[in-house]
Amino acid sequence: PVGKGTGLGLSAAYGTVKQHHGTLTANNRDAGGCCFRVRLPLSETQRAPKRAKKQAVVPASGLVLLVDDDTAVRTSTSKLLEGIGYEVLQADCGVAGLELFEKHQAKISVVLLDMVMPDLHGTDVLAQIRKINPNVLILAISGYSAGQNLFGANGFLRKPFTIADLSHALAALLPSNPSSS
Repeated sequence: PVGKGTGLGLSAAYGTVKQHHGTLTANNRDAGGCCFRVRLPLSETQRAPKRAKKQAVVPASGLVLLVDDDTAVRTSTSKLLEGIGYEVLQADCGVAGLELFEKHQAKISVVLLDMVMPDLHGTDVLAQIRKINPNVLILAISGYSAGQNLFGANGFLRKPFTIADLSHALAALLPSNPSSS
């Protein structure tokens, strides 16, 4: 039912299919519902692909404002951030995110901002944060590949992501962080 999922299923499937150079199409069915078709290219070999080396986590510190309406995503991302070494302020919507930013802006190192939220879209939150402090670092996060245009943010990270992905994206924004050198 609406509001009961994480909202990442289709976008995660789409991302996986695109990474494997495939296509995903959706068509409405006359009887209701949708039909999804995934097409993947044939492998040229029968061997399983070699696993990529595990990317190291870049330790860091500072205060991160995490704004995401999805409780599961917000909780797990907060734990990842704490595992990297950050302190985390959590906001469950754009309005709460703006309130926390106004209150703690002097201490916030970076804002991690979901771009698709029901109360106030991420682009609107980003614009209002920029009015308060045009120099604040903002890492946009989204399950939708359209987010790769950065939405005017300093960086973009596509959901779902690993702790290593998150640490490297933040390290790219905060290169002067003493813990990341």
